[in-house]
Amino acid sequence: MSETVLEGIGLSKHFFVGSPFSGGKRRVRAVESVDIAIRRGETVGLVGESGCGKSTIGRLLLRLLDPTEGRIRLLNEDVTGVSGAALRQLRQHMQIVFQDPFASLNPRHRVGDILSAPFRIHGTAPPSEISFRVADLMGRVGLDPAARHKFPHEFSGGQRQRIGIARALALEPDVIVCDEPVSALDVSVQAQIVNLLRDLTEQTGIALLFISHDLAVVENICDRVAVMYLGRIVEFADRDQLFDAPYHPYTKALLQAVPRPDPNQRNRDYSRLEGEVPSPINPPAGCAFHTRCPVAMGRCKAERPLLSDRGESRMVACHLN
Repeated sequence: MSETVLEGIGLSKHFFVGSPFSGGKRRVRAVESVDIAIRRGETVGLVGESGCGKSTIGRLLLRLLDPTEGRIRLLNEDVTGVSGAALRQLRQHMQIVFQDPFASLNPRHRVGDILSAPFRIHGTAPPSEISFRVADLMGRVGLDPAARHKFPHEFSGGQRQRIGIARALALEPDVIVCDEPVSALDVSVQAQIVNLLRDLTEQTGIALLFISHDLAVVENICDRVAVMYLGRIVEFADRDQLFDAPYHPYTKALLQAVPRPDPNQRNRDYSRLEGEVPSPINPPAGCAFHTRCPVAMGRCKAERPLLSDRGESRMVACHLN
């Protein structure tokens, strides 16, 4: 089994909203008691409806947010309380690719300056080599190094996302969090970016956390998949297991919503998901999904199921046998 590069243990993140003039501050339980690990050379998918806490987990693992509870381990070292210069040093090992390839690039800087910034900030290359390193990065992600003098607005959406990926690769990190990296792109461009990420993972052994709501893309790129609902992981399994034989009713409902490209092929015969996601300010007692679950029992309303091993590397939080 490959080495675990990045691990979150019992991660929780609570935010407080409101003011004394609106009835006092209320606790938003964005993430609750999440365990997740990413091994070297693998891509772990993190899926779920909007607002379920996917991006919050990514930012917690990268220490862009401090956890309310829990620990974060990078290369077998606890980095939960690291700060200042030591935290800055950790940035070389973990990077992020943002959802919007235009908003994540400084519009006043040329691409060559954007890609040279990591080397200058962290001092990982002498000034005489930076130009060569930038050209090499652009070539690796399929961009013409001669375009280094252009500004971000002079590139297409797919090209801008390639620039974001090149910037994340600059310091040769051990793990990259891809936060909805293809959701703002055309379908044909999505395929190009997914293929690029897959090739880079195979060539470099980088670990990827791929956050997405597009299950078709996740099935194409990920090795293992974690399904989130209202701040908790409800199922975590190998990709083929999860897509061929989902266990949790919520996972089945998500797969039911995935359109089939073949008009002669019927959709999966699972129950359709109805109702609205409960508020993370006041989550339901017991299993948070019981208010929408078609097979909920009395036990589901009173007792929260724990994420437990169901064999064959599958973890599920459900009371169903």
